[in-house]
Amino acid sequence: MSAFPIVLLLLIPTGGAIIGALLPSNSMAKTWALLVSLATAAVGLYLAANFNFDSGAAQFTLKPGPDSFLTLPALGASLNFGLTSIGLWLVLLTVFLMPLAILSSFESIKDREKEFYAWMLALLAAMLGVFIARDVLLFYVFF
Repeated sequence: MSAFPIVLLLLIPTGGAIIGALLPSNSMAKTWALLVSLATAAVGLYLAANFNFDSGAAQFTLKPGPDSFLTLPALGASLNFGLTSIGLWLVLLTVFLMPLAILSSFESIKDREKEFYAWMLALLAAMLGVFIARDVLLFYVFF
């Protein structure tokens, strides 16, 4: 299985947070955050639809080779992502609750809205990173 969906799961909310912080108006930031969280939920649905529950191994894995610039051989760490069945359920819970949290905040957040929604998207990326990290150092960074 390709690692592309798992990379998208992190890049969509991270890029959305950066773009959302740079948007000119607060109302655009609200709509942008909701759309980005829904796009992330769509990737989560794709992962769930293509997940093989009969396999006990991690799926959609991204593990760079030993000569890659994404590894730190001195620490024994690498940019290693994958999705297990428990991780899948936690990813699905996260991607379905975040649009609801963003939508429910529309009426209550009145000050610094752009910053709030950008940080909500950054939080989404960090939570998803915790659930798909397959390396202790990477888990720590996301946590």
